[in-house]
Amino acid sequence: MGSCNLLHMRPICKANVTTSVTNDHLNLVVSHNKWFSKLVSKYLGVPEKSYITLDSQGAYVWQHCIGEFTIAEIMESMHNQFGTEAEPVLERLIVFIQILARNRLIILQQ
Repeated sequence: MGSCNLLHMRPICKANVTTSVTNDHLNLVVSHNKWFSKLVSKYLGVPEKSYITLDSQGAYVWQHCIGEFTIAEIMESMHNQFGTEAEPVLERLIVFIQILARNRLIILQQ
């Protein structure tokens, strides 16, 4: 995926991912809904849900993964929110979005 095309994409969180807040940190709660995951959970004791704690920048990005914002808009908003703390914004944001997509936590729409 090239960064030029990626900048125009709109990330949307998947239905099996919800959030919770503990100790002022945003956590992603990933429900493993697939039949194979349920089978592994039942017979091997693997948890039915995974929890991922996000830092403030990750939480900020996640809250923008609602299909309304392009990656370019999220990048600009992050720069305005975090300033130099987020630098290099574009590279960090693209890596984070790619990790979310690779782990099937979001989908990217045009």
